[in-house]
Amino acid sequence: MPRGSPRWLVVPLWSACLLKCRCHRTAEEGNTQQKDLISAALTARIPDVLSALKAMVLDVEAHYAGNVQQLRQPSLAIVLSFHWFAEHIQYTSLRDRLGLCLPSLLQIIDLCSDALVRFVGISAVHIILDHAIAVEVQNLVPPLEHCFATTAPLFLQGELTSVSAVAPYCAGIVQFVLKGFVQCSPRQQVLDRLLTFGYLHCRTSTSAFQSFLEFGVLPLLARDVLLLASRLRQVMEMLLQSTESTNVKEVLLGWHALCILLQSELQSRMKRYLPDILLRMAFTYLTFLGSELQEDPSADPIKEDMPICSPVAKAMTPQEQSRGARFRRELEHVLEKGVELLEVATGGLLDSYMSEIEAQLQDLGTKSSPNEVQCGGKKAPNVNPPWLQDFCRFVRRGTLDLQGHQVKANTA
Repeated sequence: MPRGSPRWLVVPLWSACLLKCRCHRTAEEGNTQQKDLISAALTARIPDVLSALKAMVLDVEAHYAGNVQQLRQPSLAIVLSFHWFAEHIQYTSLRDRLGLCLPSLLQIIDLCSDALVRFVGISAVHIILDHAIAVEVQNLVPPLEHCFATTAPLFLQGELTSVSAVAPYCAGIVQFVLKGFVQCSPRQQVLDRLLTFGYLHCRTSTSAFQSFLEFGVLPLLARDVLLLASRLRQVMEMLLQSTESTNVKEVLLGWHALCILLQSELQSRMKRYLPDILLRMAFTYLTFLGSELQEDPSADPIKEDMPICSPVAKAMTPQEQSRGARFRRELEHVLEKGVELLEVATGGLLDSYMSEIEAQLQDLGTKSSPNEVQCGGKKAPNVNPPWLQDFCRFVRRGTLDLQGHQVKANTA
């Protein structure tokens, strides 16, 4: 066994497990004072811990560089130690010490291409960036940019950690973008890579795309929506497509992001997307609110002859229907909020759109029978279904509620 191998393999994991057990025990006993003492003791030893981890990285690089099979185990031990260290130090403890911590972690991530090692390593990088101050992150932009450019999760067949790695990878890039750049040009390149990663690569997995929306797009929009102003068309296309999904969580994330945009500094630019947003709102209403989804996955499937049912709802699996039924109220709430924000953002244009739609529905209702209409001399399905009338009433209720709130505010 090469010199130093027991040091890098045994000491980090043994000490991490021991201290972690102590922390769990104190948490169960409710003794927060002892837990604070452990955190304070670890904070006081930060220079020694970081020096030891740096020596371990150099040890591994000297003895195992190029040997992929033997490199995985020591590299995993080191990134686990970094991750445990980042989780348990006090929030401000890394101030003025980021240059001692991050380069060694980035070095071991770059040294080992194993998916699990990079998953744990990127998770540690995200936690450390969350603790760091912006000035120190700006001093480490080149190595961080290289790290995020080369460690994007690859969705290969049989690779189990890739989907799980999307969340820390996107969250880490968000912290890097928010803290690491003063100039716009390099930051825009990083954002473009993130959007390309989510829009193209994560689309192959529903769970991965959900993580991309939740930990990548939503935090960026919430913190600084202008970062995505130059890519608004691409972002809107992606969010509108997400509202058409059969997965209710992805639909919710898409509508939450659209609501942020509708009340942001980009509100005036959202008017041009009113027809697209209104169409997706009707689509979501029909699929999840207008259709009778089965909350019990073991219940009978949706019948084909139901009067109100979306074709998308009929194509859902029992599990997707169950999730859709459970999140029905939350989805209804976010759609109501979307109607109010859309009315404000478009400056009354939504009201004129709805008046036009209702007039066309009324005209169709007088010219056709309840079940069918004439189309080119042939009978065609009814184009004035009950769910569309229900959707118009749903939108009208949202606009009337907004007007009522405004009247109360003016009176007060």
